[in-house]
Amino acid sequence: MHPQLNSQHQHQGCAELMDLLKDCHSSNPFMRYLGTCNDAKLTLNKCFRAERIERGQINLAEARAKRSELEKKWKDIELEA
Repeated sequence: MHPQLNSQHQHQGCAELMDLLKDCHSSNPFMRYLGTCNDAKLTLNKCFRAERIERGQINLAEARAKRSELEKKWKDIELEA
């Protein structure tokens, strides 16, 4: 399953692939059920996965930075007490 194919909000890096899949679905309304659009869908899924992994790495780095800042503040509080 993939999210809604709305390239206006998220997934700006995959917008071209989303348009390709939409075009495939509209040009092959019944054949898409038989696998004519599978290559476009697999490529789009790989793009979504790459974006998700990148977003996860960024979030992890931000969480670690925030955690180290919080630990530093707690050490400062302990030293004052």
